[in-house]
Amino acid sequence: MTGNKTVKAVFEEDTSQTLTIAVQGQGTVDPAVGQHEYERDTQVSVKAAAADGWHFVRWEGDAAGNTPSATVSMDADKTVTAVFEEDSDAYNLTIAVSGQGTTDPAAGTHSYPADGSVSLTAAAAAGWHFVRWQGDAQGTSPTVELTMGSAKTVTAIFEEDAAEYTLTVSAIGQGTVDPAVGGYSYADGQQVTLTATAGESWRFDRWQGDVTGTDNPVTVTMSATRSVTAVFVRQYRLSVAATGQGTTSPAVGDHFYDVGQTVTVSATPANGWRFLDWTGDLSSSNQSADLVMDDDKAITASFGGAGVQVMIETSKGNILVELDDELAPVTVENFLSYVDEGFYDGTDGKEATIFHRVIPDFMVQCGGFTEELEEKETHDPIVLESDNGLRNVRGTIAMARTTEPDSATSQFFINVVDNDFLNYASEAKPGYAVFGRVLEGMDVADEIVAVETASVGPHDDVPVEAIFITSVYRVEE
Repeated sequence: MTGNKTVKAVFEEDTSQTLTIAVQGQGTVDPAVGQHEYERDTQVSVKAAAADGWHFVRWEGDAAGNTPSATVSMDADKTVTAVFEEDSDAYNLTIAVSGQGTTDPAAGTHSYPADGSVSLTAAAAAGWHFVRWQGDAQGTSPTVELTMGSAKTVTAIFEEDAAEYTLTVSAIGQGTVDPAVGGYSYADGQQVTLTATAGESWRFDRWQGDVTGTDNPVTVTMSATRSVTAVFVRQYRLSVAATGQGTTSPAVGDHFYDVGQTVTVSATPANGWRFLDWTGDLSSSNQSADLVMDDDKAITASFGGAGVQVMIETSKGNILVELDDELAPVTVENFLSYVDEGFYDGTDGKEATIFHRVIPDFMVQCGGFTEELEEKETHDPIVLESDNGLRNVRGTIAMARTTEPDSATSQFFINVVDNDFLNYASEAKPGYAVFGRVLEGMDVADEIVAVETASVGPHDDVPVEAIFITSVYRVEE
């Protein structure tokens, strides 16, 4: 001490921790047996590996568990011991795979302690599926437990998934399909039956797409992706009726036809009867006529008993008419009274009548005036029989009248076109009474309606050159 001195002792806190590793039995550890220094709070992984003929059992001390790997948290000094036990016996487990898939443990040979338990798991590859275990393990579950009481051999069997194809079903028009409209998956080679059911007023017409034809139901073999469409066609109802005695074609009843289809209808009267006309959605005096099915339609064929035939001889030619005394008895009786007394012609000292009113696309009228347009004296007027079912169509003969319904006397007209507006509609619109039809001579009526006309006094549409009725008489059968 040569003078005063000052000294200071400096201490620092330890930040390292000691991990002491030991082994019980035969095996190695990593890190190795001994002491190892680690910074505080370090996470240390320790692993145990058994020597041949030994197996790892557990960790003791500051690590626990029966798996060969463990983690030790160095928040203080720690001591761990790996405990190994000598194998009493060990057996090999041989694992194989048939098809495409994996196993856990993997395919190969593995050694396990005698009487130990091994869990096997099978996992199929994409497009494959697990079927079963074969050999020393059985069952269809992908996971199975196996006790190693001896050497074992197991095989995991996988099979390829069957190919699947999509069937797309659709429809055109109104109807249903079984299976319903949509998409479906079917196995390769599977047969699928398709059935089409038309909606009301529709009919099944055909299949189109990957199936064609009209068979219903039809079978599809799913050897590829398929698309099939059921085609339905709209139909309209034709209702046919008849009055009187006769037959029709199509027969009386309801019939269905495709939209736009042209249907030929015909009427055949029974013996002693005659065809009168078609009414309803077909207005015609022709026995055979065409009807376009653009909507639901109802038609009636009218037949009448064979009536009296009367010949009307004119200066332009002859017109033969047949009278319907069944449907228009009063009108026919009235007309025949004029015929029988020679009212219309020049016989028996009576002056011939003329066609005094002719209008193209309408009718020709006669039976009341002389050439000088003097009105002839008649009998009393008759009751109107317009509501008798007979219609003012081309070729029919009807009574002329004034604005008063019950005013017809001797004048009559022949329709040269269909004049629906002259038909009976109601008491307020009673129309004009048809009482017969032209059998022969419509060409004469057509010639008359085409002549030149003029107005004479109060009369319009008078032929410039007079056209006479020279004689009217009954035609004896």
